[in-house]
Amino acid sequence: MKSFVSNKINLILISIIITSTLLFLKIMDSVIEKGRITILDESIAKYIVTARTDALNNIMNFITQFGNAPIVVLVSIVIIVGLYLYNKKRYALTFLIIALADAAFITIVKDIIARERPFIDYALFRERSFSFPSGHALFAICFYGLGLYFFLKLIKNIYLKTILGITGYTFIILIGLSRVYLGVHWTSDVIASFAIGLSWVCITLLFYRVYQVKK
Repeated sequence: MKSFVSNKINLILISIIITSTLLFLKIMDSVIEKGRITILDESIAKYIVTARTDALNNIMNFITQFGNAPIVVLVSIVIIVGLYLYNKKRYALTFLIIALADAAFITIVKDIIARERPFIDYALFRERSFSFPSGHALFAICFYGLGLYFFLKLIKNIYLKTILGITGYTFIILIGLSRVYLGVHWTSDVIASFAIGLSWVCITLLFYRVYQVKK
């Protein structure tokens, strides 16, 4: 029975990896070909401009800061040190590897696709790098998502774990949404980053499940 449940969870992770990766590739292909998704992106951007308020602008600008490089690096160091102190050296090493891989992946794909940022009419401020995929969204789901998962495994209180989990993962989604709201990314940039980020997280979790079984 235990083996069956374990295999079932592994199959779910594999399904998510395949589905998320295919979604990322599909969006990337549409971006390259300037397909229908480009028209959808522009429609969403136009609508967001009309829905903005000063209060929301301030909230979203605050949230998006947690995806900026200096804060991501600082939080990553805290997570790695925290995991190390909890004697979870394997978690800490994996987190470090994922962090470096994410940075390399974003740099390479951005330069290859070379998608321009949303038009100045849609943006509250300008970014210098290319648009696809969203580094903030990818870092949010990989760094914060994986780090949060590791720490949640250390918490025994089910109520505290549930509250922290819901709050944490909601905030991760909001980081991605903030990029679209502020007009510095197209919607497809963020969705693609969440998709490939989720795939990477699931690959990591699958690796640990297989490793623990063999161990």
